[in-house]
Amino acid sequence: MPITTTRRTSGRRAGIAVVVALLATMALASCRSTGVDQAEPAGAAATTPPTGGRLVYGVAYDVNTWSPFVERWLASGQVAAQAFYEPLATVDADGAVVPFLAAAITPNADFTQWTIDLRDGIRFHDGAPLDAEAVALNLRTQGLGSPTNIAPLNGISEVEVTGPLQVVLRAERPFVTLPQHLTGQLGNQAGYMASPAQIGAADPDGLPVGTGPFVATAWEPGVAIEGKRNPDYWRAGLPRLDEIEFRFIPDDRERLAAVDSGELDAATFNDGAVLDLDAIADDPDLRVTAQESDLVQRFVVLNAAVAPTDDVEVRRALAMAIDRPAMVATDGRDAEASLGPIAATSEWSTLDTTPAYDPTAARAAIERWEAANGPMRLTLAAADDPGSVRRQQAVADAWTAVGVEVTVEAFPQPALPIRVANGEDHATVFEKFSGLDPDTYAMFLLGSNVNPIGTPSLNLAHLDDPAFDDIVWRTRAMAERSDRVAAYPSFEQELAATVPIIWLSESPPLVIASDRVRGIGTASLPDGGEALAFLSGRHGMAELAIDRG
Repeated sequence: MPITTTRRTSGRRAGIAVVVALLATMALASCRSTGVDQAEPAGAAATTPPTGGRLVYGVAYDVNTWSPFVERWLASGQVAAQAFYEPLATVDADGAVVPFLAAAITPNADFTQWTIDLRDGIRFHDGAPLDAEAVALNLRTQGLGSPTNIAPLNGISEVEVTGPLQVVLRAERPFVTLPQHLTGQLGNQAGYMASPAQIGAADPDGLPVGTGPFVATAWEPGVAIEGKRNPDYWRAGLPRLDEIEFRFIPDDRERLAAVDSGELDAATFNDGAVLDLDAIADDPDLRVTAQESDLVQRFVVLNAAVAPTDDVEVRRALAMAIDRPAMVATDGRDAEASLGPIAATSEWSTLDTTPAYDPTAARAAIERWEAANGPMRLTLAAADDPGSVRRQQAVADAWTAVGVEVTVEAFPQPALPIRVANGEDHATVFEKFSGLDPDTYAMFLLGSNVNPIGTPSLNLAHLDDPAFDDIVWRTRAMAERSDRVAAYPSFEQELAATVPIIWLSESPPLVIASDRVRGIGTASLPDGGEALAFLSGRHGMAELAIDRG
């Protein structure tokens, strides 16, 4: 069985190619060697891809709702959503942000205003046009937020319709990196466009209604969502499949067995530790693709709004109690230590933001806190998949060893982000994708994204740190990527000083598929150029094909 690694090219661009000659910035994460074969599988690109047929794709979890303005989907939801929704912008093979549903995304001279020009003729699945009014409604609903909807486009003060196919976004201050926030990366769905009728529905929890290559036909929560070919899809010749189905199978081993038996044609996996890749390699009918462009990062987020984790010295002690190298060793052959919110091998990453393992110092700090406050008791949440539960137990054991009383509880993955957003636990074992630029992660740490406990907050740690906010907005005003790279250490230093997150490990997510499946690891742009094959653990569905012979 071939094992391939998708990578970004080594070339660096000075700015974001949102439109020709647009000056902006985009981070390009460096790529490490995993020792797997990087060659294109034999015959994968040698012939014209077939058309027609049905593909069954396995993901771990369902979502609570398919409305992108209601729920921030985790990896499984992001993968399935690619069949039904599309973003205003995407990322090309060189790591530059480029238009997708948009025809152009253009800033003014000081980056306080962005003009989005739309392609003509695109329609939602219900026949409504993707026009300026629809895009403005989406951006106001999804991006700017409300008392019940956290705001991924924090800093955008106004969305104005300036023409039938033109929308202008105005920022409170220079926002050079805004196009990155329109690509639909994990946790930030402001760029996904939903039908105005879906947004206005009294019950938005039905089928997804976007502009994507497939029209949703049925959804059985917790079981599967199905779609058929969009006959009016705006990209000529696509999609290649007639039908697609996403089945929700939480257990990694069961999902792999379903691929091996032929029940599934393909499936995603974010935890290689539970898979025997060497054994899988003996099967000539399967193929593994490692997504090196955007790694899965595993970490513990600490709730800085409740005692005792509101004390930075407690957070530091909890970090020092964890033997991170030992944890990394149990996370699979491709796992490495995660140092911060961007991949450790990225040009942006310069220092480790998590304190070094020192259980003696950790115990001393815990004892000092307990002398003044009494016994330290913590709740530690995690998803209920085997990998997350294993990490949860390792963290709980480490904290117990330095004198902390820990209560652990595991939840279905879709429930976990809601608990984190509401601040229901002291600590949570969580995961995200590393992203291509640290600014895409900044929204999870901005103090302006903190709400009171019990009200959803996009700030994962519920830490209102004015110094961090100042760093984010100062770097967002820098037009040159090189200046932002040079300034990034201050971002890391503030994380190291405040310890809102304990970084654990990172590794490439995997797609395991039948060798009959075509199109995984390749993606094109509307203008025919090459797109980044994987982003936030997802890939496009329009170009998937399956050999039916």
